[in-house]
Amino acid sequence: MQTVLAFGELILFVVLMAIGYVVGRIVEARHYASIRTRERLLQRLTVFTSRFPPTVSQSFDASLVTGCTVVSQDYFKSVAAAL
Repeated sequence: MQTVLAFGELILFVVLMAIGYVVGRIVEARHYASIRTRERLLQRLTVFTSRFPPTVSQSFDASLVTGCTVVSQDYFKSVAAAL
C-alpha cells in the first residue's frame, strides 16, 4: 500500500512538472513574440546609453525616456536543474 501511494505521488509530480513545462514554454514564446513586435515598432528610434548624445551632423528631436527592468527567477527551471 505504501509503495502504491509513493508511486502515485511520483506520477502526480511528473504530471505537474510536465504541465508547468508546457505552460511555461507557451507563456515564454508569447512574451518573446511581444518583445520582437515592440522592437520592430521602435526600430527607427535612435538609442544610446551614454550621458551625452553622439555628435553627428543630423538634428534630433530629443526627449527623455526612462525604463524599468524586472529580473526574476524561473522557479520551474531551478527545480528542474536541482533534479
